[in-house]
Amino acid sequence: MDPIHDNFAGSNLQDGGSLMPNDRPQNPAGLVVGSEPQNPVVAQNSVAPQEPVGNPPVASQDPVTQRDFTATRGTGTNIPNMLNNVNNSNLLTSVGLGGSDVTLPGAQPKNNKRLFVIIAVIVGLVLLGVVLWFALTRLNSGTVSKADANNGFNKYANFLAYGTEETKNLEGEYSSGEIYSAEYAFRDENVDYFKKLNNYWNNYYDLAEKSGTLNDNTELVGAIEYQNEMMDFINNYYEVGSYTEEELLTLYVDKGEQAAYDEIDKRYEPLSISDNDLSHEYATAVAQENKDLIRLLAAYESAGCLNNKMINEECVARDTTASLLEEEYEKWLDDEQLDLAYNTVSMLVRNCWNIANRMVNGDE
Repeated sequence: MDPIHDNFAGSNLQDGGSLMPNDRPQNPAGLVVGSEPQNPVVAQNSVAPQEPVGNPPVASQDPVTQRDFTATRGTGTNIPNMLNNVNNSNLLTSVGLGGSDVTLPGAQPKNNKRLFVIIAVIVGLVLLGVVLWFALTRLNSGTVSKADANNGFNKYANFLAYGTEETKNLEGEYSSGEIYSAEYAFRDENVDYFKKLNNYWNNYYDLAEKSGTLNDNTELVGAIEYQNEMMDFINNYYEVGSYTEEELLTLYVDKGEQAAYDEIDKRYEPLSISDNDLSHEYATAVAQENKDLIRLLAAYESAGCLNNKMINEECVARDTTASLLEEEYEKWLDDEQLDLAYNTVSMLVRNCWNIANRMVNGDE
């Protein structure tokens, strides 16, 4: 007999009656089109039906497009269970519909999580940078007492004035008639002395910054900054050096007039382009003095008064042009700008006493 007709055997339909709930045909898939299953009987070897995840499929009301789900009868396939298995296997997280994403249950919003992680990392880095900035600020400021900074200054001051390495306050008063250690060292061209003096000053200036001494707008700070400018110039002076008359004579004889001018410009260029006003002022003056001597040597040679690096004074006296240039050069040697370096050393000593007195008297 036809299996479909077997399901209706003994029912009221044979007598022309209606189909009662207990007389409904069994559906192996557990689905009845247009109605919900009532205690469906699961076919042998089929998968037991589970609660469908999300909204269950709704059968189309269009008779033309309505799909006959009863076609699955006998296969043991359960449509809601199959969708649930696909979802649980994480093979499907979202389905694109109409240009937007519909996230199925169980899917994780990974893009949102990544955005939150990136924002958290950026905020953490900013906070870390702020903490490090405050830590470095505290490390470089206020970690040295003003007393320690003053001791550093006293060590510099005693070496500048007396050549000693004591840390006591300067004694007595400055005297313009006395020659101090720094002035003696300059006249003796004691380069090692000024290198050591510069180290003492740099050490003190670093302590003054860390102690907060330089943060105030006071006359003491103004005197310290002026001392720093002069020390910078003296350091530049010894690094660049200067030509002697013998060196310029050799330079002219060996390389000629124009080459000598070029060498002079090259030597004093670091001072001439310096931001330090004293360095720039000195470089301009000494470079001009050196070039004037080269010009004088060229006049000696033109007059026949220069031979084998020897100048014939009698010859110079007889030549009018050479004599005039010599007079101009000698006047130039009296220019105060050429004494700028020595005058700066003397001012270092005088201003040092100014700073020491303000520290002791508390005149800040």
